[in-house]
Amino acid sequence: MQSGVAGLPSRSEADFNRVASRVDASAEEFCHELRAGAPSGSCAFRFVVSGDGSEPPNAFQSLASDGSPLITMTASLLAQARDDNEIATVLSHEAAHHVGGHIARMDANAPSHAFFPKFQAAILGASGVEPVIGDYGAGSGARARGRALELEADWIGTFIAERSGYDTAKGAGIYARSGAKTGRSTLVTSSHPSLSRRLEVVLAARSEIHRQRAAGLTPRLTYAEAAAR
Repeated sequence: MQSGVAGLPSRSEADFNRVASRVDASAEEFCHELRAGAPSGSCAFRFVVSGDGSEPPNAFQSLASDGSPLITMTASLLAQARDDNEIATVLSHEAAHHVGGHIARMDANAPSHAFFPKFQAAILGASGVEPVIGDYGAGSGARARGRALELEADWIGTFIAERSGYDTAKGAGIYARSGAKTGRSTLVTSSHPSLSRRLEVVLAARSEIHRQRAAGLTPRLTYAEAAAR
């Protein structure tokens, strides 16, 4: 595989597997925390690299035939990663889509706010980030719904990556540099929020994580919700 970043060694599938194994453990923990009572195997993640490097850079979450979550990163996007932090940030974001039940929630007939208000309140409580809930209400369409779910995945994904031992402030650089259409493959590019908006949410989540650690806690999404009440 050729490196996508001049002057840096190419990231290999071995790098991917090493990072994925750590993200997998944390993603499964968060999945069980937020999806209590879900069917057996619904939190059994599988992470794969797809393609030969010639495809457009992308990453997405889907469901395998048995209903288990499948996280795919293209070889072309892996080649553009500078370090493990960037790989972990992408994989954690995609795993967060499953933790948040986003495939089902993209259905126009699905309940819009299954998780989102809780994390919306947590985001605002942590950093005063401008609300996005107004872009998410009934009648706003699939693109607005998709943008809101992308921000929720950034919030949840930051918790997953940080629990895995990775720095999402460094890892988020891959979004700006790659030009990748990160997010689920069913979403069009215009459904993704601006880079600056996404970075705001990542930094807000990191601030909340640091607050919890300073209080002697193992960072959890539920603690953030409680603090926002």
